[in-house]
Amino acid sequence: MDAAWNGLLATLLRPARPLLAQCRARAAAHANADRRASGQRAQALASLAHCRARIELARSSVFEAGDGVVDARMTALEREWLALSRAELALSRAEPSSHPGERTALAMALASDPAGIERAESCARQLASTLSAWGLDVGAAITWRIADEPVIGVRAGALLDVPLRALTDAVAPTYGAEGVVARAQRLERDVLAAAGSPLAADVALVARIDFFWRACAIDARCVPAGHPNAGRRWGELESPATALLDLWRTGYVLSALDGDGMTLGAPPL
Repeated sequence: MDAAWNGLLATLLRPARPLLAQCRARAAAHANADRRASGQRAQALASLAHCRARIELARSSVFEAGDGVVDARMTALEREWLALSRAELALSRAEPSSHPGERTALAMALASDPAGIERAESCARQLASTLSAWGLDVGAAITWRIADEPVIGVRAGALLDVPLRALTDAVAPTYGAEGVVARAQRLERDVLAAAGSPLAADVALVARIDFFWRACAIDARCVPAGHPNAGRRWGELESPATALLDLWRTGYVLSALDGDGMTLGAPPL
């Protein structure tokens, strides 16, 4: 197995994230600010409740007296309650709307690697373009998620099934096909043994497809009849396997795709 595949396996699911330390520091500062705001609001709510209790007690005293006189103490309590309620309202507006969770982790993942995210999205668009040439309609929208499972809903075998069948038919009837197939299968086994990740089978399969594609391009073979792009030389076509490999080299993965677009997966921080 050559250095190119070793390099891919070394970067797979390991995005650069050069700004991660700064993002974590800012997240920690934000969390501390949230905790302080929450403590201040709790204190304000307790003061407001205590003020209400004293107001109710003062009202009871007025009613018991039966003379209808509202003394200065009652007026002072009402002013205190008004001030406290305004402070509580201001704090409630400043309070974060949700607790840190997956959305926060995703925001940090994207902010920590802006160049890598841009590169991954560019590779994803290229992948969509190459797949469309093989009849797979993929929308232009790109969304992100934290992918605990690196590939969700789309496996390399399903994604590249149409070009793989065309490659298999292109190689099978030719002289020396057995040797080409044997070398491709040996590469697939080597990559599978070395991958050591949840994407091992996917990477190994793409290695075989990439080998077939390059072999067909070198031999100036054409896409057989009965397949998309029939009659065109393999060397003239852009390989979706290459586009998928370029995406993986960024450290990110394809989690899902459909007619609306693609979802890219970022490994957990």
